[in-house]
Amino acid sequence: MESVSATPVKVSGAPAIPGLRFRRFTDDRDHARLLEITNRCWDADSVGHLQSLPSIANSYCSTAGFEPKRDVVFAEIGGNPVAFSRITHARQEDGIGLYDVAGQVLPQWRRRGLGAALLRHAVARQRELAWRHLKDDPKLLQSSVFEGQIGARALLEEHGFTQSPELELQDMVRPTLDDPPLAVLSPQLELRRAQPEHMRQIWALFRGASCDGLGARETGEDDYQRWASWPFWDLSLWQIAWDGQQPVGMVLNFIRADENEHFGRRRGYTEYINVARDWRRRGVGRALIVRSLSVLKQRGMTEAALDVYVHNPTGARQLYESLGYRVVRSMLCYRRQL
Repeated sequence: MESVSATPVKVSGAPAIPGLRFRRFTDDRDHARLLEITNRCWDADSVGHLQSLPSIANSYCSTAGFEPKRDVVFAEIGGNPVAFSRITHARQEDGIGLYDVAGQVLPQWRRRGLGAALLRHAVARQRELAWRHLKDDPKLLQSSVFEGQIGARALLEEHGFTQSPELELQDMVRPTLDDPPLAVLSPQLELRRAQPEHMRQIWALFRGASCDGLGARETGEDDYQRWASWPFWDLSLWQIAWDGQQPVGMVLNFIRADENEHFGRRRGYTEYINVARDWRRRGVGRALIVRSLSVLKQRGMTEAALDVYVHNPTGARQLYESLGYRVVRSMLCYRRQL
């Protein structure tokens, strides 16, 4: 891969590995490096998901709480990227400041001190950043890892992070799309296909329905733009319930053809399941999910998946279990006082 020239970074306590250097993110060429490291790590750790170049470009664009040329650090050995760290910051709806740290180390370079050095450096950068924020609100370091990433979990625990069980995010799969349960949408509501001009309304429904959930974060225009431009949306799959001109229920289905090919499966996702507060506990979510299973089957899928917080206050997990979804893995949230 073509080499790049980037600003070097001094990382204290780095291991004595010949040819090791640290540098900042340079430009879009680094998206391919992030992609390769992430997918090789995820495959080694049996994460069950796949990143793509378009999704990397989408998630690594500049936002209010993230600037890649400032907040991404690569570790290179002999000019080849072998690890990276990333920091972001945001505020929860309850005012708590969240300072996220994340990263990956290629399997063959693990257990040599690279992950620890990058984590310490990321924490130090977050602490420096937090001091610039004058608000007296509580501030927490946070990192999320899949349960199978044993080394990453041990590293976080060694550095004072503790698991927050209430923020455990579970992957659930319905292994068949046959025999869907019965569910009827209220006659007051109408199913209509979403159009591009409806994106703002659907985003508003998502934000309004989810802002009282666990760990909900404040969002701005850049968050909307990144969500709206996510490369795998297919509006023809979305199931939106309308009360007149107002969307009140949603399941934003999508299919990852690249991921299905990689894992040899035919999976569709039933995600962004939200119902306006006034319409909850009236069967809207259930009816939209059942409709989603049918739509995915029509597109040739044989299974459906979603994720949910294990302690979701709306009882979502119990709903999904009643519809045939089962937990297959978890993403664990670790936090530490900053």
